[in-house]
Amino acid sequence: MSYAIRHLGFADKNTGHFEQARERLTESVTLRREIGFKPGEAAGLVALAYLAAETGDPSTAFHHLDEARSVAESCDAKAVLGWIEQAHTHIRS
Repeated sequence: MSYAIRHLGFADKNTGHFEQARERLTESVTLRREIGFKPGEAAGLVALAYLAAETGDPSTAFHHLDEARSVAESCDAKAVLGWIEQAHTHIRS
């Protein structure tokens, strides 16, 4: 379910429905937290970071990335840690 909601959030983002995208991506992260899917939670936070950056809120974007890093480190999600580094680089530029 969290994957479907996440991808609906991506579709909303791609069509410019940013608030709906934020709601769906947040819901996906919440579902992943509820079931203890930490790598997925961290990945969802990265998606929220990109959305925040795209909508002109870099402070929130970096907050999401910091939270994502903490979660990813807690479960040794190496791939997600790489995505976080890529996001930091992309958002800074």
